[in-house]
Amino acid sequence: MFHRNLLNKLEKEVIRNNTSFIKNFKNNYEEAKLPFYAVIELFSLGMLSKFFGNLKAEDKKAIAKGNYNIGYTYFESWINSISFVRNICAHYGRLYDVKLVKQPLLYKEYKEVNNYRILAVILCMKHIIKNEMVWLTFKNDLL
Repeated sequence: MFHRNLLNKLEKEVIRNNTSFIKNFKNNYEEAKLPFYAVIELFSLGMLSKFFGNLKAEDKKAIAKGNYNIGYTYFESWINSISFVRNICAHYGRLYDVKLVKQPLLYKEYKEVNNYRILAVILCMKHIIKNEMVWLTFKNDLL
């Protein structure tokens, strides 16, 4: 059921989307399906977190360890929490002093941080954002 819903959403997004890579594909390939690397570009953060959650454990491990050098249970909780916070922001919700419903798992080194507060999600983002300049820009904008 999840996969059918995901495919339906993606199909609608491909039809609706006017980005250059979609236009190029539509102009050059009749009746062809978009390759996965192109489809993933159309995923919302929520779709991405749900997609990851439905992968096999060995695939989750390969992605989390191979790309971020973390355990997949941590990574899965992180992207779920980040997606949850993103949705609060997108719908003009309040983050200050909010207890997060979707809480990230935190490393033991952060035992003093409440995982139900926004700081926990920001720490997760720090681990996921590999580019130091991107992180610093994000942090400075946040401050």
